[in-house]
Formats: sequence, C-alpha cells, structure tokens
Amino acid sequence: MSRKLTSSRYEEIKRLGADWIEDYDLVYPLEPLEIAEVLGVHVAIHADGLPPTAQRFSTSDGYTEPVASRHGWKFRIHVNGATPELRQRFTLMHELSHIWLDHLRADTTLTDDRAEGEANFLANYMLAPDALVVMWVPELSISSIARAFQMSDEAAELAHGRVIRAISRNAIGRPHDQRIAESSTRRIEPPATELSAWLGLA
Repeated sequence: MSRKLTSSRYEEIKRLGADWIEDYDLVYPLEPLEIAEVLGVHVAIHADGLPPTAQRFSTSDGYTEPVASRHGWKFRIHVNGATPELRQRFTLMHELSHIWLDHLRADTTLTDDRAEGEANFLANYMLAPDALVVMWVPELSISSIARAFQMSDEAAELAHGRVIRAISRNAIGRPHDQRIAESSTRRIEPPATELSAWLGLA
C-alpha cells in the first residue's frame, strides 16, 4: 500500500513541524535525544539490537510503547543501537513524530501505513526543513545537505527532492517557512572563511 499523502496533508504536516520548531526553539542540526528529553519521552538505545518485544511492532529500527503513569500516559522509545548513528537519529525523529502527530492514541483511525508515511515525512522535514535547506545550503547538493543537517545520504536525497519540488512550484516562502526561518538557530557556526566571504572580506 502506498504511503503517499495528499498535498494538503503534506502542507498541514509542514505547519505542525513549524509549530514544533517555534514552540521549543529548536537548534540545528537537531539533537533528537534533547528533543525527547524536553518532551518527557524516555529513550532506550539497545546496543545489541532491539529486545524480543520488537517483534510485536514489525520493525528492526525502533518503536514506541505507551507507559501508564500516575500523571497519565508517557512514552518510551526503543532504538536499535546496532544500526549506524545517522540511522538512529532518523529513527528517533520518526518515533518522536508519531508522538507529535498524536498517532499513538487508542482511538486513532489512521491505518498503520498512513501513520508510517506521515511520521517518515515529518521526521525528514524536521531534520532538514525546506526553508533552512535553501538558506544554509545554497548549492542544494545532496552531500552538502547530509553534512549540514547530519543526515544519511538516503535521507538527504529525500530532503533534496522535496526542496526541489517546492522550488519548482514556487512553494518556498510560505508562512510556515518564514516562521521556521525566524525561529531556528544554528548549533554550529560557519567556518571563518565562509563567514569572511559572507561579509565581503574574503
């Protein structure tokens, strides 16, 4: 079954991503473990691979389980620590996206396939939002996107394709893009040579 979403749902998820970035003053490149801590989500990274309970979730990368507490439902994310680090980053953002999109309610009517498609899209978008890719990676190469946003080449290729499509539709600069550009900050300053060039000193 296809995980493709409607255009309006893609745009709605981008707006929800902008809310997330704005509400929590997120810093780039993202640190998913920091985001989980702020959201009160416990993360278990299993160095030797996921525990046997992962079989219930049909995954080899990671999964989220609701945990009852006296303050209501909390969430625990399990990540396969035997996978490459960049894969773990994406997996954790994917699971956090399920939580942010409210997919884990018992009364949700979403199919698993639809929920996975939405979480995949939001995770990729959060790691490299269109507005920040255009601002910070002017050459728009896949390798530069991967380096700037600490993504795998596969994830960076998806972000690259998404940004190119947005540019071709003149869809960059919408209100959610402006909110992201105004509220996001960089964790890593550009090298001095780049900074000099920007200031016209090189």
